[in-house]
Amino acid sequence: MELQIQEQPPAVKVTERLDYIDIVKGLSIISIVLLHFEDGLIPSCVNAYIGGYMITAFYVAVGWIGAARNKDIPTKDLVSKRWVQLGKPYIYWSAIILIFDVILWTLGHFDTYIIERELYKTVTLRGIGTLWFLPALFGGEILWNWSKNKNNTFVYVVILIAIVAYHVAFHYYFEGKNDTMSRMLNAPFQSLSSMGDAWIGIAFGYSMFKLCSNFLNNNSTIVIFLAGLLLSLVAYISANYNPYILLDKYICPLLGPLGLFFIFKVVKIPYLNQYLKYWGVNSLGLMVIHFSLLLELSTIIQNKIDGTTDQTLYGWPSVCHFIICLIVSYFIVEAIKKYCPQLLGKAKPANK
Repeated sequence: MELQIQEQPPAVKVTERLDYIDIVKGLSIISIVLLHFEDGLIPSCVNAYIGGYMITAFYVAVGWIGAARNKDIPTKDLVSKRWVQLGKPYIYWSAIILIFDVILWTLGHFDTYIIERELYKTVTLRGIGTLWFLPALFGGEILWNWSKNKNNTFVYVVILIAIVAYHVAFHYYFEGKNDTMSRMLNAPFQSLSSMGDAWIGIAFGYSMFKLCSNFLNNNSTIVIFLAGLLLSLVAYISANYNPYILLDKYICPLLGPLGLFFIFKVVKIPYLNQYLKYWGVNSLGLMVIHFSLLLELSTIIQNKIDGTTDQTLYGWPSVCHFIICLIVSYFIVEAIKKYCPQLLGKAKPANK
């Protein structure tokens, strides 16, 4: 496999997708799937680093792209756009997964509590499985766009302080509480916490593009590559050796994606980059399909093979199921794009 460090092109106005952002998004969604499937094979230090950046990479990407395009959007228009791209898919996929869960319930794989819990999480926007991400990004981006359009430092500071204070209070109250009532109370407050995470990630991505664009356009590829490695190293160290739990929400989750943006802006690995870009563009499909559908089926199948009732995959079989999941997901996503793109937040296919 050939690895190339690409020479930097001159700065241009962004009117199309940024390939390196899609590549990082693809790496992130595949990382999410891998950590959901595997158990015990990846060293805990690597697991902590991957877990730090894999969600927030999408938030930082939104801010980065917004700054690159440098176009103000009225908040009302953005709400309409994101309702189609995030709101409707949340409703569609919640219904699909609930129907799937009811089928498993009738077959004896779930009990009634699971169905009731999933309904409650849907209504409170906590989401079934990975669906929590959609309202989190929706709310965080709308709040960010509103505050950006105000163009007032005081507004930024007030929102940032409010989010951090909320995170501290949330952590203080819910940390270590796993009883049923606490989990029920946790759901709506967790949704708001996730929206706050999204706002911070988007604001960081937007600010970093403004600060780093000259650096990325006026330095050699080697310098940019080394800067990306340094940022990634700091993120890795923070994920594993940071003594302050609350800072875990900010250092690795923010610097990790930034380091990867730098690296993949200049590093080109043929075929691999193309594959990662595909899943970056189609990340929503893989995000919703893998966890509540394919992972559940994989667990049931592996339990039948092993003759057990374990609720998790482990060891090398989990890696095999992960690979199968990516293959199956590709065909499912392609079918959805062709016949029902609304599930992925796309426009309806034109009538022929």
